[in-house]
Amino acid sequence: MNISFTRGNGTGGVLVLAKAGSAVNADPAASTTYTANAAFGSGDQIGTGNYVVYKGTANGAGIGSGNIPITGLSANSTYHFAVYEYDGAPGSECYRTSDKLPGNATTIAGPTITVSPTALTGFAYNQGSGPSASQNYTLSASNLTPADGNLTVTGSANYEVSTDNSAFSGSVNVAYTGSALGSTLIYVRLKAGLSAGTYNSETVANSGGGASIKNVTCSGSVAMPTITVSPTSRTGFTYLQGSGPSSSQSYTLSGANLSPAAGNLTVTGSANYEVSTNNSTFSGSVNVAYTGSALGSTTLYVRLKAGLSAGTYNSETVANAGGGASAKNVTCSGSVTAPPLYFRTRVSGPWNEAATWDSSPDNSVWNQATTTPGSADLSITIRSGDVVSIPASVTVDEVTIISGGTLEVTGGTLTIANGSGTDLLVQGILRNSSTSAFTVNASASIVVDNGGKYEHNPSSAGGSVTDMTWNAGATCEITKAAAAPGNLDQAFHHFIWASTTHGAGNLNLTGALTTINGNFTVSNTGTGSLRLTGSTVNILQVGGNCTISSGATLSLGNGGAASTLNIDGNLSLEGHLNFMHGSSSNGFVNLKGNLTGSGTITESTSGTGCTLTFDGTSLQTASFGTISNQVNLKINNSSGVSLSSSLTMPPNTTLTLTAGLLKLNSYDLTMTASGTSFGGVSTTSYVQTNSSGKLVLTVNNTVERQFPIGNASFNPAYLTRASGSDTYGISVSDQVLLYGTFGPEITSEVVGRTWDVAAINTVGSLTVKLQWYSGDEKPGFTRSNANVSHYQGSWDLGPAGDAGAAEPYSRSRSGVMSLSPFTVSSGGALPIELLDFKAEVIQSSALLTWRTASELNNDYMAVERSADAIEFQEIGRVKGQGTTQQPQDYRFTDEDPLPGINYYRLRQVDFDGAMEYHKVVAVDFRPEGAAAAGLTAFPSPATDDLQVRLAAPFQSEAEYIVTDLQGRIVLRGVFPAQSAQETISIQPLPAGLFVLSIQNAGRGERVRFVKR
Repeated sequence: MNISFTRGNGTGGVLVLAKAGSAVNADPAASTTYTANAAFGSGDQIGTGNYVVYKGTANGAGIGSGNIPITGLSANSTYHFAVYEYDGAPGSECYRTSDKLPGNATTIAGPTITVSPTALTGFAYNQGSGPSASQNYTLSASNLTPADGNLTVTGSANYEVSTDNSAFSGSVNVAYTGSALGSTLIYVRLKAGLSAGTYNSETVANSGGGASIKNVTCSGSVAMPTITVSPTSRTGFTYLQGSGPSSSQSYTLSGANLSPAAGNLTVTGSANYEVSTNNSTFSGSVNVAYTGSALGSTTLYVRLKAGLSAGTYNSETVANAGGGASAKNVTCSGSVTAPPLYFRTRVSGPWNEAATWDSSPDNSVWNQATTTPGSADLSITIRSGDVVSIPASVTVDEVTIISGGTLEVTGGTLTIANGSGTDLLVQGILRNSSTSAFTVNASASIVVDNGGKYEHNPSSAGGSVTDMTWNAGATCEITKAAAAPGNLDQAFHHFIWASTTHGAGNLNLTGALTTINGNFTVSNTGTGSLRLTGSTVNILQVGGNCTISSGATLSLGNGGAASTLNIDGNLSLEGHLNFMHGSSSNGFVNLKGNLTGSGTITESTSGTGCTLTFDGTSLQTASFGTISNQVNLKINNSSGVSLSSSLTMPPNTTLTLTAGLLKLNSYDLTMTASGTSFGGVSTTSYVQTNSSGKLVLTVNNTVERQFPIGNASFNPAYLTRASGSDTYGISVSDQVLLYGTFGPEITSEVVGRTWDVAAINTVGSLTVKLQWYSGDEKPGFTRSNANVSHYQGSWDLGPAGDAGAAEPYSRSRSGVMSLSPFTVSSGGALPIELLDFKAEVIQSSALLTWRTASELNNDYMAVERSADAIEFQEIGRVKGQGTTQQPQDYRFTDEDPLPGINYYRLRQVDFDGAMEYHKVVAVDFRPEGAAAAGLTAFPSPATDDLQVRLAAPFQSEAEYIVTDLQGRIVLRGVFPAQSAQETISIQPLPAGLFVLSIQNAGRGERVRFVKR
């Protein structure tokens, strides 16, 4: 509203207060500047409810102000006003409250349009079936201007309106009179022909009569017709040719928002698939009725038609269409298979060529095949001598590769299906030359049988070895591998590494290869090595033998953890065995069988514990090639280890004798490198010098060095040099012989052991200490009067003394300047010292003469005779002289010698019954008229030289050989032409019985002899 008034005579401005419902009841305060606002209730408030609606000049003093608008007033309400003049500048106002001008006025209502409700929702129809059903709202109005006229109702872009719910359009007029419109229904609907989608928050406008526009908000949607199928594909339709159709499979069909509201969906089969709604009557097409624009979940059935040829029928579609919806397809795949047959190879060739195969319906009558075998067939056999290649992917079942037959995969993927028996039985060779592993279906299996072999031969990299069952005797052979093959954590039987593509690198099997129940062979590692390695402890268990061929290298590891190779069988080493390669960890080999070969054992780690352990349960033999760097040895076998070659320990290594003996035989054990040592030596664990082999050690200045040797018992020797150092070899035997290393055995007053000591370079001045146990002592030995005796042409008795109060016993001898056999004796000289023993023919008798240098307790000497130097019989006795230091001469005549060679020996017997044997002599005794033996050899036993006599000399040179009882040639040479007697040196031979054979121009002669 506007208020007007007339100014008085004030010289300043005017301030107007307004209050609703009652008179203004508060005046402005002097010197206060108020803020006015024409919108009632927005200016400064004075008192309660008194608002400043104007403050200004009001056109100057004495001039009426009829154009002061007031807004923000409520209809049909009375408002009171008070007009004040004031004098003074802002902040110094003096309001004339005594002559204020009051007044009041009442407001009236304006033009109004009313709609109810203000929003309509849920308009909907399915695409292709509009318009939607209508909805309505009421329209009314009051205080309209002019008094008679029209209100206009305007639809939106997608909604149309009507006043009679029949004729719809984009806009309609609604007439009114008397400035008012009574409640009138207006109808709204979603237009026909719209695309699927949502049509929300569109407005229908109601306007006119001077009133503000009133909108009705409309929201709705047009739905897309849909067809749904589940699942969208069906596979596995199959039948044997001639027995169709296939079994049916089903899917569900449903529809929503279909148009028209009632109708049919059409299901159409493909060229080779037919459909049904009841799983009974099948045809190429069926209709499925629907109502209410929808089809609930309905089951449809599909099957492969009967009468089809053998083949595959894949990716054919069953179409589901209608109701205005997009068609939905179900993809069907299946096959018709020929009747299963038995197949066997006809010739070598590709799997996928029929010419490779014979087939049979009954496994009896065979003809050349017209098809190739598959997983549905009854059995497939690859016969001996045939090689079948698989160049492309194939699925197989019930396949047997006979011994001598080969199946090679060169391309694609070989898939093993699960059948009733063994799905793939390998008795011949299965070779994988492709880039991928085989696919083994659930519950299917590949069995490699005894004698069968799988060859891993990938065309690149390392590939992967498919899981198989490895029967006893089965072999897995890696013939190609430029990288580590996958899936080696299987329990193999035999395993061979023979990679022709190994190259120069070190190929790491990181913790993969752990179990080989049979033999492990490393035959080709190129110029690199095969390494068993890992960051955690790596253990490979080999149940059989391990072979490392010449040129091949097996390294136990290079990772951050120890690596162990356990071998239950033998180790044949012609190549290289590296215990650890380039790390600080240690490698270990535990061997239960024998070690053979001339290969290299080494290590290249900063660790110091690399160890080869012999831990079998029966006697093991060991032949060593080269041991280099820090590889220790351990004997942990109570049955012992027997050397088949000499053994030299590298520097800084330890030979640990945990259990059992290291038997030297005729080979030396040399431990002269710096830092070599023994561990674990005991009375049951020592170096056994059971033949001519010696333990060779270095003895340093004034430091006593133990030689932990023995034969039947532990009898170590100790050497100490007065100065300097040198290398010595010692062996000990379980007897004392009259002449040191030969002659009759001394059986009393001695320790029954002989220590044979040899210097490699110079003897020096030595102290020799010998150790024994009470069980080693012979009858009559006096422990309190023991001396170390040294054989120097005769036994030289050392100073006597007490050997100690408790086992083990020992005696020493110092100042030793020469080396030969040593023993321990007590008392005086040994029983007899025989200077000479001869035999000669005197007419028809044999005269035996001998001389002794000294005798001790000598009761008598028995003369024994033999025809073969093996079996002796006593033929007489000669009384001895008891004890004497004077030479004695004896003679005995054999009046009835045997024809041919007669062998004689002396058996000396003490008063207490102790006895010993002395040297054997021989004579070629021929009674008058007897023919001479063709070949004779004497004396027997012989020591260094053997006299060989021929009855008739050969006209040309004749080769002779000496063989042992096993037939092995141990000596050979040439017998000169025209010679009837020669001397042969037999010094290198060990003690035993031998056969001498001479052959020339078809004439052969043989004779036996004994080497002492």
